[in-house]
Amino acid sequence: LLLLNNIIGVKLISGNNERLILNVYFSCENYSREALYLYREQLAELHNILTDEVPVNVVIAGDFNADPSKGRFWSELKSFTDSLLFDVADLSLPIDTFTYLSPAHSSTSWLDHVVTSDRESITNIVVGYDRCIYDHFPLTFDVDVGDLNYTKNPKKGIESKKFINWTKFSEGMRVAYATRL
Repeated sequence: LLLLNNIIGVKLISGNNERLILNVYFSCENYSREALYLYREQLAELHNILTDEVPVNVVIAGDFNADPSKGRFWSELKSFTDSLLFDVADLSLPIDTFTYLSPAHSSTSWLDHVVTSDRESITNIVVGYDRCIYDHFPLTFDVDVGDLNYTKNPKKGIESKKFINWTKFSEGMRVAYATRL
């Protein structure tokens, strides 16, 4: 389990099959030099994780705060994905897709994305327009993780700060957690 200020993730390992699944929250665009610097810093931190781990397959999902049709952050994100030969899987959605509704301006933006090293492993990408959480609409998708078996001893490299043994929780507690999440 990896825990950083704006990145959380898990590495799944089974034999030679590895998947690194990350969730990110990147800083928002306010058109200042500081915002651009912070965004680049967050991409660099993510790049370091990916180049240190060198997993076979990577999925990074979350709020990148980068709209393909406006703002500076999209070009930063696109340069990042191009440099790693990753795909932005959700670009397969219609051009009028949005994942954010500004309460202050009643405008929309496409800020949440699914970035992957293995485009074929990502399917069923959908924006949950019927499930807005304050100002974001959830972006859901399926990931084919292949044949992975659970291991208690993560390989050296990813920092293990916290482990939750879900087998100690009842089904009701897991459902309540998933519902709240």
